[in-house]
Amino acid sequence: MVALYTPVGYLSTLFFRLTQKCHNKGEHHRRGDAAGGGGQPAGENAQQSFFLHRFCHAPGPILLKRTVQKAQEVADEVNRIAGRKFAKAMSVDAYDTLPAGKQYLAIQATSVGMYPHCDAAVIEDPAFYEKVHTGYDLIFNPPKTRFMELVEAQGGKAYNGAKMLLYQGIIAFELWTGCKVESWLADKVYERLQEAKKTEDGK
Repeated sequence: MVALYTPVGYLSTLFFRLTQKCHNKGEHHRRGDAAGGGGQPAGENAQQSFFLHRFCHAPGPILLKRTVQKAQEVADEVNRIAGRKFAKAMSVDAYDTLPAGKQYLAIQATSVGMYPHCDAAVIEDPAFYEKVHTGYDLIFNPPKTRFMELVEAQGGKAYNGAKMLLYQGIIAFELWTGCKVESWLADKVYERLQEAKKTEDGK
């Protein structure tokens, strides 16, 4: 996993949640339960189990930031939460030293490429994107960022941050109200968000 220029707070929270899930996954297996239980559909269980397996057994995320010192601060926090040497830091300028092979999930967690500066990307070199099988951009406006275009141009899959935005709201609502938002309702809200965006863009 490669994360580009990620703020400490977001990445720490992300890996804290994933590390918790890895721990819980182990507890479920010891009890003989299915990972990702709680009444979720079988397909969703399978997807979560696959993702958690890949995450929990991954060599660790590589955090690319403009300065190694800042990247190391994030890596240290992630390693502290994980309880092991899990993440490592690199300067974003050293991206070309990453081992070859289409093996990376790249998370673009900067504001670079956000509207109205839609033509920008932290890394423009196609050689970097040749190593990326999946790119995830936290930006949701525009719906397809320059980063996503570069990932897709080299045969990778790319996703924007619209669902992250949605689920931030859903999780906050659930925490404050104690009311569960069912997945079908979340999907319906996501569809409405997409429709609203198309209307706003005049499409």
